[in-house]
Amino acid sequence: MIASKATKTAIAIFVKTPTLSRVKTRLGHKIGERKATKFYELSLNKIKAELKLMEKELGHNCVDIYWALAEPLNPYHTLYWNDFKFIHQSGSSLGSRLSGVYNDLIGRGYGKVILMGGDSPQLSAQNYSHWCQMPIKDKQVVLGPAKDGGFYTLIGASSIPAQIWESVNYSESTTFEQLDKLLVNSGYKMFYLNNEIDIDFLDDLRSLDLILKSTVSKSKEDLELLSFISSIK
Repeated sequence: MIASKATKTAIAIFVKTPTLSRVKTRLGHKIGERKATKFYELSLNKIKAELKLMEKELGHNCVDIYWALAEPLNPYHTLYWNDFKFIHQSGSSLGSRLSGVYNDLIGRGYGKVILMGGDSPQLSAQNYSHWCQMPIKDKQVVLGPAKDGGFYTLIGASSIPAQIWESVNYSESTTFEQLDKLLVNSGYKMFYLNNEIDIDFLDDLRSLDLILKSTVSKSKEDLELLSFISSIK
């Protein structure tokens, strides 16, 4: 039996394509562009592996996973991003791109939409399973605050006006506060996940190192990340 989209969760991972776009530029200022690109690829490998574990546990009828691609679609995307579905980020600002992808997927009839980035590789299949199974209803939003003042995920079940997305100043220490306040003032009921890191600076890599070392059962992707971090100390 084919599941209705209304019973499914859509996950969109916002990504740039290495070789087509510069990635992790703030990290690259410290460790070099080539190494920053290598980290990004390792991070995506870990996220992809954990999402596939989650997808296997929950079943394909429960979740659709999308790469949300920053660049205009071209044939190279089909080769590079061949693990999940993909959707194009459209818009001139981050706010308009977030709005476009989120509201597009809500408009396709999914019961829940999860937005996330490609730079929090410490998150596990258990995290993603928990998000997918959260009973989010209309006008409820879950935010995951990042330790740098941004947010690493947003989960919602109904449309969010573009004006809200586009009124936020992103990549600032108050980004989470701004978005949270705008949503509350617009009548959304808010819920919150634990604070997590996303990797933008060298200190974030050091934090990731400690987190991954404390993991009891390390995956191949964890070990590759640990080896990379060790090589740049």
